[in-house]
Amino acid sequence: MKKLTIITASVVAAACSWAGQGDIVPSVGLVHFDGQDVNTYYNYLAAVPVFRFWDAARLTEAPLLSDGAPIANEDGVAASRLVVVGNAPESKVDEVRAAYGVAAENTATLDGNVPSVAAELAGNWARARDVVVAPYAPGGDKDAVASASYAAALASAINAPLLYTYTKRAPYETLSALRRLGAKNVYVVDFGRTCDEEVIARIGAEGRNLGRRFARPGEVDSFVDTHLRQSENKNLPREA
Repeated sequence: MKKLTIITASVVAAACSWAGQGDIVPSVGLVHFDGQDVNTYYNYLAAVPVFRFWDAARLTEAPLLSDGAPIANEDGVAASRLVVVGNAPESKVDEVRAAYGVAAENTATLDGNVPSVAAELAGNWARARDVVVAPYAPGGDKDAVASASYAAALASAINAPLLYTYTKRAPYETLSALRRLGAKNVYVVDFGRTCDEEVIARIGAEGRNLGRRFARPGEVDSFVDTHLRQSENKNLPREA
């Protein structure tokens, strides 16, 4: 098993890379990314496990693009729908539609604050026994951003949605998503332990189990490596 590698310097490679090729599913994502706006980075990370995830021993992936990068479809893959996250230019949206053959009526746009966008993306799962939560710091706190990066990779590995919480309070959108998904195990990635204990308690309330609270990157690496070897997923994702 290739060791999990996190690349936080580049949003395009923000999640991780594994050995092997995955199945392509007929969907494409376009995320608005602005290097001066950390919110767009969080949004991209929340989209990662929607478009790249492990289902048992099989890696499934769909194109996930940022509007700041060239749009190319060299393999000629046709997509049935387009999910636009954030305020991507309409010209770029049209370019993606043309490249992947997506009709305008099959385009969905998700916008709003970061926790709400993540909660909407979690709608990709019919239900999710396991859910990953990371702190969201609008100011771009170093520990919070690193936590979100590793959380995206963890969520991809365990086929789980990635949700966000403020460090001082748990957002309604996040708590509502946890209930809708029927979450039983919540994995919190919180380097530097930036979240208040009251926030952690709210996330773990209503019969949910705090499966683990990761405080260091190495802990995530080890957990992911073990999980992928066991290949035991209990979540039911919709098609990406």
